[in-house]
Parts: sequence; structure tokens; C-alpha cells
Amino acid sequence: MAAPWNRRVYLADTSAWARARHVEHDWHAALADGQIATCDVVVLELLYSTRDGADFDARAGELGLLRNAPIKPAVLAAARAAFRALAQRHALFHRS
Repeated sequence: MAAPWNRRVYLADTSAWARARHVEHDWHAALADGQIATCDVVVLELLYSTRDGADFDARAGELGLLRNAPIKPAVLAAARAAFRALAQRHALFHRS
């Protein structure tokens, strides 16, 4: 499988994982080539959707193979501030 997307590495959020089925061939190629990274917040969100302990362990093992982008406290604080600014702009703006 050839690496898609110019071999760039992407931090895939939960919505990217949900939409992966629309680009399934490229998604699997990117996974195999190490182009998809994750972070602890996304891993927790993805593990939330598992059905039972065995599914949880299997998914955690798969996700553990991906590159991890650590999120430092300063980054989380900046994200919260941006999220708040969007919410303050007008109703539901932070959800778009």
C-alpha cells in the first residue's frame, strides 16, 4: 500500500476516526505507514465506545501502537481558553 497524503503525520481526533470509513483505503494505508497519531484524550474517547473488557483491551492495544502526541498542561489551558472564547461568542459556537 502506498502512503497517502504526502506522507505527512496527522493527529486524528475522534471525528476523524468516525469518518475514516469514508476514506477506508487511504486510512488503512496511513495507519500502516505510521501517519496517524493520537493523544491520550482521543484514546479515552475511543475506548469509551468499546463494548466490553475484551474489546477494550483489543482497542487499547491497537491504539497503543500509534504515535502519541503528549498534551502538556499549557496546551490544555490554551485549548480551554479557546473553547471558552468560542462559547462566549454565541450559543453553540464552540460545538461547530
